[in-house]
Amino acid sequence: MSPFGLTTPDAPAETQPWEDPVPVVTVSPDEGEAIVLAAQPVPLYHGETARVVDDLKRWAGDGWMVALVFEGHGPAQRAVEVLHDAGLGAALVESIDTPPVPGELVVSCGALNHGFLDEASRLAVITGNDITGGRGATTRDMRKMPSRRRNTIDPLELRAGDLVVHEQHGIGRYVELVQRTVNGASREYLVIEYAPSKRGQPGDRLFVPTDQLDQLSRYVGGENPALHKMGGSEWQKAKARARKAVKEIAAQLIQLYAARKASKGYAYGPDTPWQRELEDAFPYTETPDQLAAIDEVKQDMEQPIPMDRLICGDVGYGKTEIAVRAAFKAVQDGKQVAVLVPTTLLAQQHYNTFSERMSQFPLEIRQLSRFQTPKEAEQTLAKAADGTADIVIGTHRLLQASTRFKQLGMVIVDEEQRFGVEHKEYLKTLRTAVDVLTMSATPIPRTLEMAITGIREMSTIATPPEERHPVLTFVGGTTTGRSPPPSTASCCATARSSTCTTGSSRSTGRRAASASWCPRRGSPWRTGRWARTLWRRSWSASGRRSTTSWSAPRSWSRASTSRTPTR
Repeated sequence: MSPFGLTTPDAPAETQPWEDPVPVVTVSPDEGEAIVLAAQPVPLYHGETARVVDDLKRWAGDGWMVALVFEGHGPAQRAVEVLHDAGLGAALVESIDTPPVPGELVVSCGALNHGFLDEASRLAVITGNDITGGRGATTRDMRKMPSRRRNTIDPLELRAGDLVVHEQHGIGRYVELVQRTVNGASREYLVIEYAPSKRGQPGDRLFVPTDQLDQLSRYVGGENPALHKMGGSEWQKAKARARKAVKEIAAQLIQLYAARKASKGYAYGPDTPWQRELEDAFPYTETPDQLAAIDEVKQDMEQPIPMDRLICGDVGYGKTEIAVRAAFKAVQDGKQVAVLVPTTLLAQQHYNTFSERMSQFPLEIRQLSRFQTPKEAEQTLAKAADGTADIVIGTHRLLQASTRFKQLGMVIVDEEQRFGVEHKEYLKTLRTAVDVLTMSATPIPRTLEMAITGIREMSTIATPPEERHPVLTFVGGTTTGRSPPPSTASCCATARSSTCTTGSSRSTGRRAASASWCPRRGSPWRTGRWARTLWRRSWSASGRRSTTSWSAPRSWSRASTSRTPTR
């Protein structure tokens, strides 16, 4: 500082011998040209096909170059068919290497999220997201969301009497949500009631503020437990027992995983071009959980350890497609696949699905159930024994000792909860060297426990597909001592709660596999094909089990108008 308070400039510091000289850096000015594009984003069509067709016709009529880009081969093929039905000529190409011809439509596959419109160059690029976009969050957007969230408690969903668990005090009963003022601050509290500390006294109550909801969780046990005492030792002892049990289970899991690692299985190779072609031909958009389950199944198959995975998902969530891709991957390596189902109708349904999905590939798919004649069943068993049949779909007939496979590589079990203990014991003999994939919407507690504890791997499909309709279940009740005969309106309800058996010949059974078996208008029931169908309905009345049956008389004809069954 100078005597007058002014700052004097510092003298330049001398360069010390040990310091490196500072290099001189020159920065050249930025020189460039700004390019302004006149392209505009494509409007969202919200899935309205009519608007898309109208715009494409207008652009093609004005001589625009139009290109449609989809992520998969299946949506691209469907788009070409829709455009052909609308009178527009569209060509499906592998790639767009040159500019499209003005006035023509080109459809291709590529990873492009959104398109654009360039009026100056008369070019329009439309993507599948532009056509189906604008309908809110799609399943593809859900991939950014966490797949597993913590089961946090919502105070608005709680009802008086619901059991909750506090991290420090244990199991209590929810009473109400109140608002109290403490030290001039008004807050909301959840009132939790616990067991009384003294006999004959009312229960103790705990006021939990809403900003501490992370301390609470719903009680998910099956039984009705006793409430804990605040400040007691029961909850601490229960947590100590749980920790001890977890340690014991962990030790058992280590032994089980060591045994599984020691056993050698068949390691499948990576996906082939045929595998990718099969997956691209899937006409729907896979959900995030479905894609994750498919990847987990493929990873298990490509490891030299026998796979034992459970696919858990609701009806219509895409479990069958996972089985189709896994079976096709096994067949690509020269292995045979056995698909085990509990009912003949489900066997026919899976046979139709597998045959439709793999119709473009040289695969031999056979069915083994009572819908086949004895000669057809013998041919199926012979082809399975000599390795000609690649995929065999059947019921309990596959579990018989006479069924032999030459190169069995995978066993797929659908609706595992429908099979008994003996059947599963037989499957255990195959699990030492064969990959096992089970699917179920409602697994039994033992299977679910084995999957949760890690004895078996589990993949959960919790995301519903787009535009999936809910499952409606109708239960038909009885008003009197006897149940009414099944009518047209209640046939589906009776089918869910009754037992339907067919006493007709095998030819009638084959026709029934492809036709609806509900007695509605225009069905085989009304035309007389199922005249020998017997409906049995059982109920319990006055502590006694009785059975009433209805059988259609043989005098029914196609021209008959009366369809009232006789008892």
